[in-house]
Amino acid sequence: MPGARRKVKLTKTLISECAPLRTEYAVWDTACEGLHVRIFPTGAKSFAVFYRDERGRQRRRSLGRTNDVPVDEARKRAQAAIADVRRGFDPFDELDKRKSIPTLEEVWSNYLSDHALPKKATSSVCGDKQLWKTRVGPELGKLFVDEITPSVVRKWHGAAFAKPYAANRALSLLSKLLSFSSEHVTKNACEGIDRYPEQPRETILTAEEVKALFEALKEDHDVGGATLVQLLAHTGARRGEALRAKWTEFDLELGEWSVPSDHIKGGRRHGITIRRPLSFVATKLIRAWRDCGQHESELVFPQTGNSSARRYDIKAVWERARLKAGLPKLRLHDLRHNFASMALMNGATLYEIGAVLGHRDAQTTARYAHLSKSQRSRVADLVGKSISDAIDGED
Repeated sequence: MPGARRKVKLTKTLISECAPLRTEYAVWDTACEGLHVRIFPTGAKSFAVFYRDERGRQRRRSLGRTNDVPVDEARKRAQAAIADVRRGFDPFDELDKRKSIPTLEEVWSNYLSDHALPKKATSSVCGDKQLWKTRVGPELGKLFVDEITPSVVRKWHGAAFAKPYAANRALSLLSKLLSFSSEHVTKNACEGIDRYPEQPRETILTAEEVKALFEALKEDHDVGGATLVQLLAHTGARRGEALRAKWTEFDLELGEWSVPSDHIKGGRRHGITIRRPLSFVATKLIRAWRDCGQHESELVFPQTGNSSARRYDIKAVWERARLKAGLPKLRLHDLRHNFASMALMNGATLYEIGAVLGHRDAQTTARYAHLSKSQRSRVADLVGKSISDAIDGED
């Protein structure tokens, strides 16, 4: 028995007479196997029980301070613990498991360092951080993961009904975090929680709206920013692909833009590159921008006054253009949706559109396949005509 100095029947008086030494020592009880008192150099004293688990490993567990636990109670606890161990159940293992359960805040930290930062796109990580900061962390971060039950999640998600899109994204993040804690919870508390209905946003611009937007862009004083926005509309590219673009990616003779994987959302992780064709108009647009003197920088869209640093955003020019065009609710990413929808309307297949946009599967591209009112009417007219022809043919 480790650290044994002597064996006696422990009493309150005897324990009080045990003086501290320079090093910790133990006094063992003769009335209960494994029970002993630990006397620390600081003068603190506590009961503990020594035993061997089912694998024969030596274990020692605290039963409480001698000031708080009477000797008789300590014996009962030690005897009960040893009896449990002999039946194959170690109560201290259960206690260890409880103590090892992390808070959601601790899980978030591990998720961020082990998964999000090394594996997700920068924009996705920023989105996760914003959701954690504004929606998940403030209300749930301090809870231990086993305290996050379906009823807790349902109440938390239900209180966010005013912003259904953000609430659903936050629920997805919470579900991901809980999946990182699967060893501590028997079931993900987000399972079975109904998401708020999300109505698809109509993103097809009319010819008049396209004209108004492009006129506003051509009149804007920020020529570089306006050119970038027009390039997005003509190509369906993501903002980040254009902001990071270098002149070496463009072959204006062939009319092609080769986007490297480092510039594509998820590109490096999935090995995606894009050989994006440029229309005659898009090629003319980029050539005109280059001829303004931008060829002196390796970046297509450098910062004003610093040709060696790229632009980081175009919020100002986009805000001016959409307001001037009378499209205050139009999002910059809607230009990508609009590109895909217009291509589909003009006969391009989902596979062809997906290749230009950089999608890995057609299902992603299908999200943009909105039909305009005129197209929906045309579908109904075609079916109606077929039925009428069939009826007329029977007469």
